Amino acid sequence: MACENMLLFSLLERGGPKVTVNWIVFGLGVIVSLLGYYLIPSDWGYGILGFGLAHILLGILSMFRRPMRQEKAGN
Repeated sequence: MACENMLLFSLLERGGPKVTVNWIVFGLGVIVSLLGYYLIPSDWGYGILGFGLAHILLGILSMFRRPMRQEKAGN
């Protein structure tokens, strides 16, 4: 339980629109995966399912990615 709370706090500390975009990508991946799952007997179903699963994976990985530091211009 403590580990889950630490994970939640680490995600919330980053804040801002970046976390929101990651959750949108994740959610759309779930929706597309479910659509592909129901179309599975056809070749299109397998492709759509894979596309959705890829978005789920990318959304999760992007949540844990550290943002790049911005360098200040000038001396």
